[in-house]
Amino acid sequence: MTRKRLTRLYAIIIVLLMWAGLHEQLQAFIVPDPIAVFRYLLENMLSGQLTQHVIASLLRIMWAMLGTVLIGAGLGLLAGSIPLVDCLLTPIVYLFYPIPRVAFLPVFLLLLGLGEQSKVALMIAVAAFYIYIPLRDTLQQLPQNYTWQAKQFGFTIWQRLVYIILPALGSELFTALKLVLGTSMATLFFVENYVTQWGLGYFIMNSWFKSDYVALYAGIVLLSFIGNILFDLLALAQRYCLKWQWNS
Repeated sequence: MTRKRLTRLYAIIIVLLMWAGLHEQLQAFIVPDPIAVFRYLLENMLSGQLTQHVIASLLRIMWAMLGTVLIGAGLGLLAGSIPLVDCLLTPIVYLFYPIPRVAFLPVFLLLLGLGEQSKVALMIAVAAFYIYIPLRDTLQQLPQNYTWQAKQFGFTIWQRLVYIILPALGSELFTALKLVLGTSMATLFFVENYVTQWGLGYFIMNSWFKSDYVALYAGIVLLSFIGNILFDLLALAQRYCLKWQWNS
């Protein structure tokens, strides 16, 4: 077993022990027995009662991640490469960056309706800043002779992107993607509490309203599990795409 897996196992054991200890100490229904929570989770996953909530949340997070990469990374690459785009776009980005963008949910609902579009659009609007800024800053620090030599050798825009820009971004790109994932998961929980009946965010809050604390904790565990799986997939993609860093 690798050191990383041992570290993950250690963290899980510590959290479970703290949870079980708190349950034994309080002896209160607001902190249910971990065994009861995992039993509920297993039974309801096997019966399919949680499947629709999981699928709804996964679809939202996937569409939001895709949109964030296309918009945030695309604009970040343009701003880092073209001074005019940077001058026009970056001041607006920094104006909205410190603003809690989840506050714009009513605006998105009014403009895009009560369906999935408004929820996914808000998730993109919140997360895109976390990939735009690091990509733009990293590209602006790229030595100018790299792009100059590429032009001298007749590289196309696509070749410059694949052979110069993306390798130069390296781990910064995947670090930004991990920030985007964490932000998107947090925003997902928020948007799933408005005008929807499906999603783990809705399931958690609905369980709280009904004082079903076993279901509430089961939803939190399941959402945490999904977040960790997606994070691990990003780590695997990073290791595959940046083999030269791992082998050096």
